[in-house]
Amino acid sequence: PPMKSLRPSIALLLLSLFTTALAPVPVQAQTVVEERWYVMLVEGKPSGWVREAQERSADGKLITTRSENKMSLKRGALTIVIESASEFVETADGKPVRAVSTTTTGATKVVQTATFGDKAIDIVTEHGRQTTRSTQPLPKQAWLPPAAAGRYVSEQFKKKAKEIEVVTMEPASDLKPLTIGMTVLETEDIEVMGKVVPATKVAMTLSNLPGIVSAQHVDDQGRMLKMTLTPMPGFSITVLLADKDLAMAQVDPPEVLAATLIEMKTPIRNPRKLKTAVYELTFKPAAGEKQDKKGLPEIPKSAHQRVVWSDDQTARVIIDLTRPQAPGDDLPTKEHRTANAVLNSDDPKIKELVAAALKGKPDTMTDADKAQVLRAYVYRYIRKKDLSVGFAYASEVARTRQGDCTEHAVLLAAMLRAAEIPSRTVSGLIYIDEFQGKKNVFGYHMWAQAWVTDAKIGGHWIDVDATLGDPGYDAAHITLGVSAMSDGAINNDMMHMVPLIGRLEIKVVQTKE
Repeated sequence: PPMKSLRPSIALLLLSLFTTALAPVPVQAQTVVEERWYVMLVEGKPSGWVREAQERSADGKLITTRSENKMSLKRGALTIVIESASEFVETADGKPVRAVSTTTTGATKVVQTATFGDKAIDIVTEHGRQTTRSTQPLPKQAWLPPAAAGRYVSEQFKKKAKEIEVVTMEPASDLKPLTIGMTVLETEDIEVMGKVVPATKVAMTLSNLPGIVSAQHVDDQGRMLKMTLTPMPGFSITVLLADKDLAMAQVDPPEVLAATLIEMKTPIRNPRKLKTAVYELTFKPAAGEKQDKKGLPEIPKSAHQRVVWSDDQTARVIIDLTRPQAPGDDLPTKEHRTANAVLNSDDPKIKELVAAALKGKPDTMTDADKAQVLRAYVYRYIRKKDLSVGFAYASEVARTRQGDCTEHAVLLAAMLRAAEIPSRTVSGLIYIDEFQGKKNVFGYHMWAQAWVTDAKIGGHWIDVDATLGDPGYDAAHITLGVSAMSDGAINNDMMHMVPLIGRLEIKVVQTKE
């Protein structure tokens, strides 16, 4: 069935979470190499490991901060394994030189290398045999590379500071400044590697995860001993200092997909036929969480979706597929037209698929018609629709013909660009009658949007969901975020949904076929 391909991007989001949630390891001037291993527990079950290390060059002029992690998660009956590694090279006085991140979530490694110049960052992304290049300006905000940030944190701990804030950058966090806030609480003893050691409890926040606070225990230099994070109610992650053998011991990961589903009190009849719908979305902090959280992130408006806010906790979302609205300033840009690592529309295989899909079609077809033809082609082309792929890029999907909603979305978005139609991906929710043993649920989902011209309003984005058969889209979809999937921006585009998982309630106000 089509909905077998539905799943949230929780694995990718958690991957990004782990690569930013660890306190920097400060450099010890008298050592050449420092290494720390951590075991990763999800819901108390060993699910992976983290390795942090720093090295100095022989001449002492360069410092390299390295981070590696491997995580296993169950999605349904399947277990997926996600691996990532990063290194950040900086000068001894804290000037960035180079950042490299490597991620393996599908069959192919993705390696991004960022070289810092005087005015810009040059980015090279390698995905299989594909290479893309881009440039982005240096951040205007002042920030410290990881080793320098670690030294600053260590100095603040030695000064007995109660509030510490540092702006740094992680290679896997989209090369954007990341603000880490630390509130120093009480001291207490904890058990680490079979020993009871003194520690200081710290509440830590990350700017890319507003509203989520991790509880950390650190040593007298601010180095992490233990971290506990609850990205969604009933789903805890603990990272604990360990030796290498313990950290890399056999894993027993929990199932995570079912916990992300939003159960409805009453079913929606004929969801795949809905033309209009009104939903009320309410952000409900979990028990024990502060009620002054920022609440719902900004929900995008689109040609078919309007949003009316009651307050920062509640929004009414109106979906109307019968009358598109003028786009305002939501117009396509260069990043919606050009190839990138995820949506490599220059790939010969993707161009081949576009030619096959449009073969024999009239030249007078509108872009809207082409988008629907490509959507239907992707729906048929991906033969193995399952949850076994972590997150594959379009070039990989074009060859494996395998994946779930994210793979359908990225392949379709890349094919749209190859057909000279601006595109982007959408992260949001879809209603389904039954999934993972639960009935009447909204689940986190991904699909594509295409920019098409319109005689009345000049142009607008249309939604095209390649996981569905005809008509390919309905009013049982709720858009929560959009992304051009640009190099160096993917994680930030998706991270805003993490605080919603497990904290969102949906009320159906009205539906109409």
